[in-house]
Amino acid sequence: MSSELKITVLTEDSAKMNSHTLAEHGLSLYLECDNLKLLFDLGDTDVYLKNAAKMGIDLQSIDFIAFSHNHYDHVGGLKYFPTPSKKIKLVAQKCAFYPRVNYQNDLSRKEITENFEIVSTDAGTFELSENLIFLGQIPRLNDFEGKKNFGKMVLPSGELADDFCEEDSALIYKAKDGIVVITGCSHSGICNIIQYGVEIAKKKWGISQVKTILGGLHLVHANEELLTNTMNFLKNKEITEVYPCHCTDLYAKIAMACRDLKVHEVSTGTVINF
Repeated sequence: MSSELKITVLTEDSAKMNSHTLAEHGLSLYLECDNLKLLFDLGDTDVYLKNAAKMGIDLQSIDFIAFSHNHYDHVGGLKYFPTPSKKIKLVAQKCAFYPRVNYQNDLSRKEITENFEIVSTDAGTFELSENLIFLGQIPRLNDFEGKKNFGKMVLPSGELADDFCEEDSALIYKAKDGIVVITGCSHSGICNIIQYGVEIAKKKWGISQVKTILGGLHLVHANEELLTNTMNFLKNKEITEVYPCHCTDLYAKIAMACRDLKVHEVSTGTVINF
C-alpha cells in the first residue's frame, strides 16, 4: 500500500519567487512519508537550515539523513547541522567517507559517529520505510554515462584508486500510479539509476512503471551523444513528468520538453506532493 510523499526543497540553485528563501549551488530535500522524516543531502552551507527555519520545519525531529554522494554541494552542510537531540541515522555508501586527493572532503567517519549512527549500504539497498528505498550501489551498465573520473580516492589500505564517484546513489518511492525516482546529482547516470530502480521496484513491489524523476540529472553542457541517448531512454520508458534541478541546464530541460515530457520548475521553497 502506498502513502503520500511530501518533498520540500530546502536548497537549490535558484529560489522560488516570493518564498523569501535563500539559494546556493547545491541540493537539499526534506521528505515526509510513512511517518518518516528524511533529509536527502544538505547543500554546501547552512542555507538549508535557514530555509527550514523559515518554512517551519524542525530538522531535529528527522529520522534519517541520506547522502546521494560526497561532493561539497551535497554534504558540505553537515558541519553546520546543530548537535542533534538524538542519534540520527546517516545512510551512505562506505566509500562516501574515503578521502579524495583532488578536492576537499570534510566527511570524517570518526567525527560523524559522535552525533550520527552510520548505516553503510555497500551490501545492497536500504529500506527507509515501506514505500521508500535507498538504492545503494548503482550498476553502471550504459556506455554513454557515469564514466567521469574525478581524480583519486584513498582506500582504507592507503592505496590510491580512480574516483568515479562510486558512492553516487538515489531513492525510489512507491507512488499510487508508479515509481518516483529521486536523485542528488546522477553521477552514476540517470538512465543507470532508473534501470536499477526499476529492477529493485519489481522485486520489492512488483511494479516497473516510472512515473516521475526528480533531482539533479548531471546534464550540464552535455554533449549531443549523451543528451540524445538520455532523451531516447526517458521517452522509451514512457516517463511523463520530470522535476529537473541543480546540475541540469536549460538546454537539457528544453530537450526534455521537446520530447513531450512534462518539465516542472524546481527551486528552494518548492513543495511537491506525490
